[in-house]
Amino acid sequence: MNESIFKDTMVDMTWKQIKEKGKKGVPVLLPLGVIEEHGPHLPLGTDIYMSYVVCSKIRNEAIQAGKDCIIAPPYYWGINKCTGAFPGCFSTRPETMKMMLHDIFANLQQFGFHKIICINQHGDPLHTQTILEAIKEATEHLKMQIQYLIEPYDLGTYGLTGQEEFCLVDRAQYPEDIIWDNSGKLDIHAGAYETAAMSIYYPKLLDKQMRK
Repeated sequence: MNESIFKDTMVDMTWKQIKEKGKKGVPVLLPLGVIEEHGPHLPLGTDIYMSYVVCSKIRNEAIQAGKDCIIAPPYYWGINKCTGAFPGCFSTRPETMKMMLHDIFANLQQFGFHKIICINQHGDPLHTQTILEAIKEATEHLKMQIQYLIEPYDLGTYGLTGQEEFCLVDRAQYPEDIIWDNSGKLDIHAGAYETAAMSIYYPKLLDKQMRK
């Protein structure tokens, strides 16, 4: 792929095109991530690149199925408590992030969009919890349908059952060796999964010499 994360998003559209999509009330995919350390071999933007890839894949599948959706500008000013000590890791305060997300949801509503699906590829617990809180508050105040795509194994972490209206549980089946490393732990950061994904979609951004 190796493309801009703005390709095929609202950023590359005109205001008239956005107006037409808003009139139809098509669903909006919102890529979420952060700018953070990903080992010596992956770029800081790995999480948001991956969120964009997922949104792009969903959009393409929807179009092939005769349905429509739109990708919002990627949001990457998240929270980095786990890797914040590394140079280049940007982090915002939870209250700042919640206000930003609320304003983004309100803007989308103003454009005519009422169904939002949030796609996040950054696993910091505080980051995810803040997104969930922002979604719940915005759903109540703006009366929008906003959902968060969540993995089944993450439900217990945030005290969720998967039956919540704001939860969209990912039912896709993944090979075990993609999700878990040899020690039986989740391969969630700068490991084989993210390295393989970046090598496929953004090969020019992978420092292969450092990986060796």
